[in-house]
Amino acid sequence: MSLSCIRAHSPPAQRPLSVVSAKRSNTPRDPRPQSPAKVGQDPTNANSTSTCHALIDTGATTTMIAAKVAEALDLDLDKLDTVEVRGFDGRVVGNHPATDSLWVSVPPFDSAKLPEVVIVPNNTLNYQAIVGMDYLQCFKIAIRHGAFGQT
Repeated sequence: MSLSCIRAHSPPAQRPLSVVSAKRSNTPRDPRPQSPAKVGQDPTNANSTSTCHALIDTGATTTMIAAKVAEALDLDLDKLDTVEVRGFDGRVVGNHPATDSLWVSVPPFDSAKLPEVVIVPNNTLNYQAIVGMDYLQCFKIAIRHGAFGQT
C-alpha cells in the first residue's frame, strides 16, 4: 500500500470516504497496493508531500516511516525528539526520532493528522512506511473475510 505523509499545517478539506471491497480471484497479482500512500507537512501542497509504498499493520500502535521518506520531506532528524520503540513482545528495540505531527493519507481513506510518526533507518522496514492503528483509528474501518474498507 502506498502512504503519503504531510507535515501538519491546516486540515485538508473533508470529503466522503469510499467503501472498498475485495473479490477473490484465481489470477495472481502483485501484493502491493496500486494506490500510493502520501506523507507530508501540508496536505494541500504537493511540494511538501512524499508518496511511498506502505504496509497496513493492525498490530502496530504507531505509524513509522523510513528515513529516506523523512529526508524527502526535508525533516531534520537531528532536531526531532526521540521515542523509545518497543517490539510486539514489549522489549525495547531502540530509540528513534519522531515527528511532532504529520499528515498521512492511505487511499481510499482521507488524510489524518497524526500527533507522532516514528522515523526508522532505511534498512529496518520492508516497506517505506508502516501504517499503524493510530491512523486506522481515525476512521471506521472493518476487515471482514479478506475485504478491507470503511463501514
